[in-house]
Amino acid sequence: MSFEPAEVFWIEDAETFDVLGDPTRIELLELTARPRSVAEIAEAMGVPRTRLYHHVNLMEEKGLIAVAETRQKGAMTEKRYQSAAKSYRPSDSFLNDATPRERAESVMTSIFGATRADFLRAIEEERFGFTDAKDERKVAIGRALLRLTPERLSELIVELEEVLAQYMEDDDPSAMPVAVTHLIHPSSREMP
Repeated sequence: MSFEPAEVFWIEDAETFDVLGDPTRIELLELTARPRSVAEIAEAMGVPRTRLYHHVNLMEEKGLIAVAETRQKGAMTEKRYQSAAKSYRPSDSFLNDATPRERAESVMTSIFGATRADFLRAIEEERFGFTDAKDERKVAIGRALLRLTPERLSELIVELEEVLAQYMEDDDPSAMPVAVTHLIHPSSREMP
């Protein structure tokens, strides 16, 4: 069996976004960038595999992950799961059918819930600290209010995505995993 992830998985409904709103499922999705069994995923996450079966089944049911391969382990057939796509995006129909509030809530819950969980776990695992000068370049947190024309806003988004794409091509197995979460949007705030 040969499985090839799609370039993009188009999310069609709020229910699928809600499935992705769980930090465990986001981590599971990230860990299945290459085929892994539930046992391998559980080991990487540091949790019992029995805790993951519900999540795996739900994600497979929604088409977010797929069985990429199977292999015999004794009398058992082990399934190895892989992310269904390289990226996940809301479809035009979802964006048109949901209310603006529903769309925003789904996206925020999914992305920022996973970011929060990952960030807190990294702190607990002492992957970085806030007090050591040597760690100052391991973490960047900020918020900026800018004045941009629609054209410049579009340029900023395209340039950021291009920079991220360059770094996503790096495949050094000895490198540390780094999470990047970004949100660029017209602000409701007034600037002085």
